[in-house]
Amino acid sequence: LTCEYMTEFAKRTSKYHQIISYDVWNEAAYKDISAIGLKKFRYDMKKKYGIIDKLNKAWKSNFTSFEKVQLVIQHSSQLEAYEAWCRWNNNRVTSYVKEMSKAIKKGNPDAVVNIKISNDNTFEGSTSFAGRKLGTSRHWNGIDRWTLAQILDLHGCDTRPTKFVPDQRYSFAWLLPGMCYDLQRSIAPNKPIFDSEWHGVQTVYSTDINAPAEFLDTALLFSYLRGVSSNIIWWWSRKGTKLNGKWSYGSLLTLPVLLDAFGRNNLKVQRHAPIITSFKNKKPEVCIYFSKSAAIRNVKYIDLLQKAYENLNWHGVSIGFVTREMISSSNEKLLIVPGAKFIPEDTFALLKRRKQAIFNDLPSNWNDLFKKHGIKRKYTCKVPGKTNSFPVEFRYIETSAGTFCYLINLGKKEVPVIISGPTNQLNLTDTLTGQAYPQQITLPKYKVMILKINKSEKSR
Repeated sequence: LTCEYMTEFAKRTSKYHQIISYDVWNEAAYKDISAIGLKKFRYDMKKKYGIIDKLNKAWKSNFTSFEKVQLVIQHSSQLEAYEAWCRWNNNRVTSYVKEMSKAIKKGNPDAVVNIKISNDNTFEGSTSFAGRKLGTSRHWNGIDRWTLAQILDLHGCDTRPTKFVPDQRYSFAWLLPGMCYDLQRSIAPNKPIFDSEWHGVQTVYSTDINAPAEFLDTALLFSYLRGVSSNIIWWWSRKGTKLNGKWSYGSLLTLPVLLDAFGRNNLKVQRHAPIITSFKNKKPEVCIYFSKSAAIRNVKYIDLLQKAYENLNWHGVSIGFVTREMISSSNEKLLIVPGAKFIPEDTFALLKRRKQAIFNDLPSNWNDLFKKHGIKRKYTCKVPGKTNSFPVEFRYIETSAGTFCYLINLGKKEVPVIISGPTNQLNLTDTLTGQAYPQQITLPKYKVMILKINKSEKSR
């Protein structure tokens, strides 16, 4: 009945060109189970294991028949049983989304379909994005990111690059959003990222009406450079049903400084659109292996992913992810495999066959690894006296229009950096203002620069 309704709805609304996409599930997540669902789960477990003794051995259980099998829907020592439930739940959610998408396209063949996924949940480790301690990962929620990305037309999501960040070294929450955007670009690179609930300004645990304009400009540019194609700035301060002034708390329409910054940022992004698009389309040079199984089983595995990604971020290379489904087809030059002890044996064996795979939780010899695996960094960025650019994010791209780089100060203080290249002298030009800069630049807090790199006349 739901599918019939969606088909008719899509048919009747197909003439409205204002519709960007059909979002069939807001903040998709599900783990409830009915009597019919439990019966189906038991049937599927019988198909998977064949005999009850085999299930009991794997699950560390003592059921007398498949009709007696119970769900393990809370993380426990019965990891095989817990993962079996999570995987089954993934398939259930994916099947529903797939049927909904088919129903919409039946009514409107040209429809663009997505669901909104709470982005940060994928890489939320033992400390949540709100600063709370977590004993288990969020991978109970039924979201199979790889499969959903293949069947939907957009990467629908909500993401939280908030001014509040648990890690006090940084000026805003960049790590989880950055990891998620890179995952999305990796698993379906040709599909746009539509962040229809962008929480940089306000979310339930973080609202700062005095946030500076520079913060919003930086967080937005960070998101676009990392792959976001379109977004909607979100706020939600409503409580109860009785209308009052608090409902507007955190709304951009009540914050003239941020509203002005948003408008200016839009103009800036439109002027930089070809360059920004080049950065987000750049093929990853170094990838990190992401194991869904390990993420389900142990939240500490996600902590290791975070550390590896964060450590790699300051070396100026484009970063991506590889999942189990991509092992045989991905062709990155270097594949980092953190948390190998958490990865299933069969997957570990496949990864061992790949010459570019490095099994290391936190490599310290990045330069040696880059050289060994043929990653040529024509341009580099470093803080004076350091071996990397921390806390400044640096990337460069070579295009038909020239060579460009961007710098984002993610730290809380101004930071000097030096950009080096194949020649002793470089001329750097701000692509928006036309201002020239030397190779050593000091970036204030909340500073983003997109620069064109020109060889100096003396070096030509």
